[in-house]
Amino acid sequence: MNERKPRLGITACLCLVGLFGCSGPLVAKSEFAHSRFDQDTWPQKCQQLKQTLAKEPGINLTYQPQLETVTIPSSWQLHWFGRQVPIPAIEYADVVVMQGKSDYVLLLTGKGDYENTKVLLGKFPNFEPMVNIFAALSVSGKDTAQTSPEGIALTNQLFGGPVDSGELFDLGYRHTLDDLTCSHKDWQQEVPIAISLMMKEISTPVGTPKVAYDMKPGILTLSREQAGDKWWSRWQDDNYYADMLLHLPKGHEHGALGLAMARGDWPIAKDTPQWLTQLEIAIADPNRSNWQALATALKAAEMSEKSVQQVQKLIDNASK
Repeated sequence: MNERKPRLGITACLCLVGLFGCSGPLVAKSEFAHSRFDQDTWPQKCQQLKQTLAKEPGINLTYQPQLETVTIPSSWQLHWFGRQVPIPAIEYADVVVMQGKSDYVLLLTGKGDYENTKVLLGKFPNFEPMVNIFAALSVSGKDTAQTSPEGIALTNQLFGGPVDSGELFDLGYRHTLDDLTCSHKDWQQEVPIAISLMMKEISTPVGTPKVAYDMKPGILTLSREQAGDKWWSRWQDDNYYADMLLHLPKGHEHGALGLAMARGDWPIAKDTPQWLTQLEIAIADPNRSNWQALATALKAAEMSEKSVQQVQKLIDNASK
């Protein structure tokens, strides 16, 4: 059986377009991904894994309580596949929409003094549940030991069936390395935790998270680097998962705007621009008329030529 590797979705887009630094590996470390976590080898492999993962600065980060007393600044909002997403109320130079057969990517780039403010949104088909978690974590995907029925049987034994990547990411933020005793008798309970910690190392596409929040369902993290703050969020339903990346440059005035994703309500800024209203309409009902209205709104707002050109492609491909 061929096993589809877990995609990191928006991560690939980020790396390709060079908008955000890709600080970590995009696949699990091969020395562990290529090894079976059976009971006989568990104590030794567990110790090796703990030593390696201990070098990762965010490996012991767990969900923090939401800060209900923090004031969230006002912003515009955009309904993005089941959630209201905060959009900084600034001037924008780019509103680039890319649509595939079953996915969307949206990039907003600030203008002038706000050119380093970016909002990147993605919507993709859900990962297929991993019937063989060990093959899915394999770097090469060619290790016969990992693609054999043995790996499938071990996955069923440890996880009770195919593994959902969202549940695995969530599990990683509920545990730390201290939860791995590496004892022979606790093997069956600890291997899922160990794999979730490996996935935690690669699941956040930008920087090392300083804080993580449980969005129930979904995850929200904040990475703070010299260039500024980077908020990342992911949520999913039965068919799709959605990503949000909000980059706020150093010295920005938008404060804890990313927390709006976890809180669900925040002050709405006045004067929502027509292009943003029309963008939401077009995404909700992507027909030719709505894309044409968006193109008109983008031109009126003096957005970049590439923004209009990209919408024109959607017009050409859309049904009436």
